[in-house]
Amino acid sequence: MGSLTYIYALNDEKTHAIGAMLGYLGSGAGASIFYLLNLYESLDLAFGYEYIEYIGGLSYGADESSSERIKEIDETSFRFGIQYQF
Repeated sequence: MGSLTYIYALNDEKTHAIGAMLGYLGSGAGASIFYLLNLYESLDLAFGYEYIEYIGGLSYGADESSSERIKEIDETSFRFGIQYQF
């Protein structure tokens, strides 16, 4: 498991930033783009879009012809959260 993250501050005060992350999750690889709004010191409000592609059929799902069948499921999601950076 590992990731590479790049964050670019949009102003000199570093209260607004955009970023991108590429990562390997063990069962898949993913990418994310996000926007950070600094609320207080190291506390940020984050909005992001994430895509994960699972490798080797390790995720489980169902289709119309079978109730339980191994198939690859790619995941796309929008994220919203609060983060604290140490």
